Amino acid sequence: MSGSRSPYEAWYPVFARSGLAVPTWPVEYGGLDLAPDVARLVEAELRPYNLGRLNPLGLNLAAPALFAHGTEEQRRRFLPPIVRNEEVWCQLFSEPGAGSDLASLSTTAVRDGDEWLVTGQKVWTTWAHRSDFAVLLARTDPDARREADGPQDRHPDGEAGECPGRERHAEPGGDGRPSESNRP
Repeated sequence: MSGSRSPYEAWYPVFARSGLAVPTWPVEYGGLDLAPDVARLVEAELRPYNLGRLNPLGLNLAAPALFAHGTEEQRRRFLPPIVRNEEVWCQLFSEPGAGSDLASLSTTAVRDGDEWLVTGQKVWTTWAHRSDFAVLLARTDPDARREADGPQDRHPDGEAGECPGRERHAEPGGDGRPSESNRP
């Protein structure tokens, strides 16, 4: 598939609906519920076709957190659109002066009723301009040791634990555009 990826991106939801994009995942979340050894055989057969997975941050960051800590309702809501690349995820990790050094993380999230108030700034946000949701790392315990137990992800519904957080990339003070320093 040389040239534009547009035809592949347009076809990708069909590939994803087949379950082949995430063959070990349960069927109800968009997979085929295959055993890992069988999934490796399927992947080996598909490898020559270069069917790369779209939405890698959704698949590799948000989905594992949802599997580990999300509710059944959250899994059913978020996993199928992640697989089909219908809701794209980015990561909100790096901060000014700290990069991705999580021990230096200064963005905070404070519970306010059913919501989280987030204070801080993120930079070098991978794919924010194309994303619908984000995995946001924020410090929820100001007294936690910096080297452990501080940052947590938050799910859009504010569930406790390490779940992916929803953060629109065009909030007050930001417009979701790539920064000038990120442009070639």
